[in-house]
Amino acid sequence: MAVPQWKFILVNSKDLSEIGELHQARDKSLNLALNTPGSASFTYSFEGNLAADIQPISTGVMAYRKGSTDSYKLVWSGYINEIAEDVTNATMTVSAVGWFERLNKRIARQKVSYRSQYDKDIIIGSSFSTPSGGIASGIMQIANKTVTASGYTIASGTIPVVAGSNPYTPTWLDIGTYYDGMRSPIGTASGPAKQDLSIEQDSSFGEAIMNLINQENGCDIEVDPANRQLNVYGKKGSVKSDVWFGFNWGPENIVSFSNQISTADIANYLVGRATGITAQVVYNKYSYSVQSYGIFEDSLNINLNSTADAAQKLAYYTAAEYFFRSGPEFSYSDSPFSTYSITPYPYTIGSSVPEPFEAYNIGDIVKFRAVREPRVDVEGSFRVFGMSVSISNDGNESIGDLRMYAS
Repeated sequence: MAVPQWKFILVNSKDLSEIGELHQARDKSLNLALNTPGSASFTYSFEGNLAADIQPISTGVMAYRKGSTDSYKLVWSGYINEIAEDVTNATMTVSAVGWFERLNKRIARQKVSYRSQYDKDIIIGSSFSTPSGGIASGIMQIANKTVTASGYTIASGTIPVVAGSNPYTPTWLDIGTYYDGMRSPIGTASGPAKQDLSIEQDSSFGEAIMNLINQENGCDIEVDPANRQLNVYGKKGSVKSDVWFGFNWGPENIVSFSNQISTADIANYLVGRATGITAQVVYNKYSYSVQSYGIFEDSLNINLNSTADAAQKLAYYTAAEYFFRSGPEFSYSDSPFSTYSITPYPYTIGSSVPEPFEAYNIGDIVKFRAVREPRVDVEGSFRVFGMSVSISNDGNESIGDLRMYAS
């Protein structure tokens, strides 16, 4: 059966214009994960036709895949951040990282605060939403502003932009759009909770966005590899009820399966704190978790502005964190802290193995069952949050590490 084909394209980072296809690239690989920049790597000979063009930061890589649709689909892109040259053997190992990494290299010139905003408005801004302090812009709008000799000013609500501001450049990330995804649309009674966020002076814009994402039930982000537009989702992905993986069961389409059980984050007595607000405690001495394991205590320090609804927000976040960290509080499982890693058989066109990037993608929810007596009988819906892809020198694709958790 036919196998998928991949190609890596070398591009100019400034405008994504194509330099040429990296035909001589060997040992190509991708490592993709939800809400991360992702990365790619390959080896290249000094004798390759594009050897002299491969440069850090100023050049990047676009990774294309052609599968069952018989047309190339852009899967990922990023800029080259490391080159290890083996001069003796005239080869180099090239590593690239996704465009979101640029936001980790941009900092706030002064403190910026947002109060009672939806996460997508904090990140990308909104024409109908003005955060506290008169800043009518989101993190992306501020981060992409031109850096001048005197920095930039926020107090007036506008940030000066100097045309032709070389050598200063923006983050190369455009402001994107919001998708409802699997969560209720914004503006409805069942919509997501509004957030408070402060970005301290000299703090990373990328870190500030990740702080929103890492809250329980936080949003998801994705950088469009074609234009570097940052898109914000309530929850990225969709339910793929017809995509099944099975180990010792059903389709038998998994080579290997492992389960990592960790209780490092367990907390069944949780204290939530925020400056100027009465602490919130979530604890149930009759819970299955406490009765089975005893008390595991922890505290949260949440960044909230002092507003009328701040106490309510603190209670909401503390309860949400408790729900996910208390262990078998709401499901009577003895091992609730599992992360699953599977290696599917290589996909070939027409086979029963689900096709990556077509049948399912990062963020999607798929079906999975694994059986191995006497310890393992797992079945349910699992969200794909990570995937590693290796492309052999013969062009064969293999998914080496598909990472999932129970949804």
